[in-house]
Amino acid sequence: MERLDRLEKSRKARPSVARGRQRIRIEQNDYREPNKFLQKLRAVNWCRVVLFVAAVYAVFSIAVQVVTIVSQKNKQSALINEQQELEQQVEQLEQQEEYVGTEEYIEQSAREKFGWVKEDEIVFKKKDTAE
Repeated sequence: MERLDRLEKSRKARPSVARGRQRIRIEQNDYREPNKFLQKLRAVNWCRVVLFVAAVYAVFSIAVQVVTIVSQKNKQSALINEQQELEQQVEQLEQQEEYVGTEEYIEQSAREKFGWVKEDEIVFKKKDTAE
């Protein structure tokens, strides 16, 4: 019991320290109010500040990735269109290659380039009227 009484007396003897109590600086027996900026800085909820900065960073990162994805999809569609055009050209060239190897093509090119004719064939030529 005595012990409890002593503890209570010692608690009463000590001044209670209130949380968030303003501190006062004493210089040459002059009392000044503490710096208001420092008080506000101490009152800031740093957890919220950190969460806000993290959220802004996350939103910015996601926006950059969305822009990158959109540009990559545009490039992909352009490349798909180009691939389709090239496949059509390849198909036309393959058809032309098959035609070049035929007797019909050989005969046609011989007539056009060298002026060859078949036996018993009559050739009509236009006269130049410019002369």
